[in-house]
Amino acid sequence: MGAEDAVYEALDALRRGARGGFEQGGMEERALRDALRTLLAFFDARFGKRSHHDEVAQRALIKAHRYADRFEGSVPAQAAAWLTRIYRTQLIDLHRASLNDPLGKRRDGRDAFELMEQVADEASSAPPPGAEADLERMLERLLDDVDDWLEGAQKRAAVRAAWRRNAELALLSKVRQQSAEELAAAVGGANRDTLYKWVERGRDRVLLPAIGALRSRLDSEEHAGEDAAYARFLAQLEELLDGGRRADAGKPRPARRGRVRPGGYPTSVQYDESQTTEPAALAARDRAAAGPSRAGGADE
Repeated sequence: MGAEDAVYEALDALRRGARGGFEQGGMEERALRDALRTLLAFFDARFGKRSHHDEVAQRALIKAHRYADRFEGSVPAQAAAWLTRIYRTQLIDLHRASLNDPLGKRRDGRDAFELMEQVADEASSAPPPGAEADLERMLERLLDDVDDWLEGAQKRAAVRAAWRRNAELALLSKVRQQSAEELAAAVGGANRDTLYKWVERGRDRVLLPAIGALRSRLDSEEHAGEDAAYARFLAQLEELLDGGRRADAGKPRPARRGRVRPGGYPTSVQYDESQTTEPAALAARDRAAAGPSRAGGADE
């Protein structure tokens, strides 16, 4: 039996045990331990060289155990992909949690509490005591609500996982002001162009629509205390995210049309021969402009 086959068997056993009820004897303790060891070995083999691997692997193992009944795959490759998504999600979660510094020592002098204090003021003062805990609590609640929104917005688990990753990266970028290098570390490596696309899609395709739906629901009800603070937080976050969008976001960029790549043709799908300087093309253009010759329509 191959490594992926063993992983699938272990995950399938966890799935059947979860659906049977672990506490009702749905899975024997020895079988449970063996399955968890197999999953841990998979994480070690695939991600063991990454920093903070031990902690991320433990978090991913707990998550896989808790939500094994949600695994819908039927072949080993699907089990490996499902576990990989869980691991990467936990890697991002750990990265975000590491930003919570109880001693108040922020890297690079960045203020992580700007959103809670004053969204539009880039020169905000030092955060009051407890602001970091408030911010982290609100972000955790938002991500839980985003998960619920994604369940209804996207049927494919792989796409939901990608959208969730994009949303979390958007929060790290827009709220936490993380650099490209820090974002790349959070996802285990990615180039700048990829990170830019993920962040933009996380904001435009996930966070803004999800926040809009959440605000509509909250506005239809009366709230006090924590819920009222959460509603204010969503309003501020929506203003922050929407205010940072490009004026032409989501629209085609005319400036790109007709732009010539070095040594190649324009990036537009249409090639304008009137702009060419090649001799053969110029001759062909002139012949076309002159029309057919008087001698049987042949070229002059």
